[in-house]
Amino acid sequence: MIEKIELEIFLQKKVAIGVGHDIIQGRLFFYFGRLIHISQDDVKLKTKNGFKIIPIGEIRDIHRTG
Repeated sequence: MIEKIELEIFLQKKVAIGVGHDIIQGRLFFYFGRLIHISQDDVKLKTKNGFKIIPIGEIRDIHRTG
């Protein structure tokens, strides 16, 4: 499980956040955008079309993108 402290290095950076896929077991679904806020329980991602709030407990992967 990813901890809040591990996410702070990605704040204000363009990232891809992987969460468990709803249909395909064992696969990740990625959200792309700028990580703009980290709270105790979730993160806020500014995407191309708006915002996405993702619970920290669901995050399985995070990495920087171009």
